[in-house]
Amino acid sequence: EWPTSRAVVGAGLADAFRELRPDEVNDRGETWTPGYPAPTLAPGEVHDRIDMVYYAGLHVSPTSAQVLGYDASDPNTDVGLQPYPSDHRAVVVEFSLAGSPLFGDLNGDSAVDVADWVQFRTWHRTSFTGLTRGEAYSRGDLNNDYLSDHADFVLFKRYYEDAHGRGAFAAMLAVPEPAGGLLGCWAACFVARRRRMS
Repeated sequence: EWPTSRAVVGAGLADAFRELRPDEVNDRGETWTPGYPAPTLAPGEVHDRIDMVYYAGLHVSPTSAQVLGYDASDPNTDVGLQPYPSDHRAVVVEFSLAGSPLFGDLNGDSAVDVADWVQFRTWHRTSFTGLTRGEAYSRGDLNNDYLSDHADFVLFKRYYEDAHGRGAFAAMLAVPEPAGGLLGCWAACFVARRRRMS
C-alpha cells in the first residue's frame, strides 16, 4: 500500500489485476526485477508487484490480467517473451467495453431517456464526496467535480438532445407525470358533471 497507490484507489480507480486475481498470498503477481541477467536476485530483496493497471468508468470491466516476463517457467510469469526487453516483468489487462458508453446514460441501459432524467433529478444539488467516480457519475456528476449542480444540468440537457433532437428536452419536461395527468382528467370530468347538473 504505497501512498500513490492509495491516492489512485481513493480517487475511485480499481486495480484490475487484483479485481480478477484477489488472492494476494498464493497469486502474488510479482513484477519486481528478476535481475540482469535474469534471474539474478540479491539476498534480502523485497519482491512485489510494481506494475499496475488501474481503471474506472461505466461499461468497462477487466476480463483478463496476466504477467509478462522473461521465462514462462518462472512462477511469477504467465506469458514468457524472448528476448525480454525490460528489467522487470509487466502486467497486461484486457477489458470488455459493453457497447458504446453514452454520455448522460446514468443507469447504464445504453439509452439517454426519461429514466436517466429521473435519476439525475433525484440527486441534483448533492455533493458526492466519498463516492467513487462511477457512483458519482450515475447520480448525475457529468463533469467529474463530485457535485451535481447547474453545470451538470446543462450537460445532461445537451446529451439528452444529442440523443433525441433539438427541443426534445423541453418536450420531455412538458409531458405531465402520470399522477398529474390523472388528476387533470379527474378535474375535467368533475367540472363537466357539475355543468350538466346546473
